[in-house]
Amino acid sequence: MAEIQVALPVMLHARPAALVAAFAAKSPVPLQIGVGGRVVPAKSLISLLSLGAKQGTVVTARAEGENADEAVRGFAEFLGALTE
Repeated sequence: MAEIQVALPVMLHARPAALVAAFAAKSPVPLQIGVGGRVVPAKSLISLLSLGAKQGTVVTARAEGENADEAVRGFAEFLGALTE
């Protein structure tokens, strides 16, 4: 398992959450995102919205499997570059 913590630059409302879900759906390994101990699949829009992540919230990007480190690094970079 690989994981990285990232502070979100925007609130994870519908538009950025949809971008995150689309990014995760294209990943070769299952990506997860966690807030405060709660972890959800990153490709699930409803699950992402249920996290209630606001601007500045520190989230944990996770992945398991082959190439998990590379996938998490890319996911963390993507999360850090989100805009509204």
